[in-house]
Amino acid sequence: MQTNKARIPPQTAALLRCVQKDDEYQRLLLNENNDIFQRLFGIRKWLKFRKEIECLSKFTYFAITTLTGVQTLGEEYVDIVQVHGDKLIVPSFNRRLMMILLQTTTPYIIEKTIAHLIKLVEDPNVRMVPEILNDTEIRLNLIEILPKFKKGECPLCRESVQPFQLVFLQNYD
Repeated sequence: MQTNKARIPPQTAALLRCVQKDDEYQRLLLNENNDIFQRLFGIRKWLKFRKEIECLSKFTYFAITTLTGVQTLGEEYVDIVQVHGDKLIVPSFNRRLMMILLQTTTPYIIEKTIAHLIKLVEDPNVRMVPEILNDTEIRLNLIEILPKFKKGECPLCRESVQPFQLVFLQNYD
């Protein structure tokens, strides 16, 4: 008797439960890492490096699961498996690594970049290129808009979907 190995895409509810379960375990890992870091280096150092610890904790979670080619705890919970396109094979190591890097480091890089841009725009002594960005009205608009991006809001579409999530969700089509 032959079994049908057709790819059945996961339902939205299953994906949401998967992400919630992964978030739960990532939070547990982050709490443990924060606790260890605070004990070793103190609260002042922890406050200085908490975003880096969060990024590293997320990367560690996905490196232990996805990068090694096994399901995350959320995927296991709802019984889904990442596959490459219509093929029934696990994505290559490079593809998994790229997904993990996009998912874990992109929010950190975006946040740091926006914070740096805010500092540049708020400083009237900094001359920006192109020259139009030096206009006072444009700077005031940028000062208003950039913090919204930092909080994860898109001022254009009024959604609170972070850019890296769009890349991640695209892989489930």
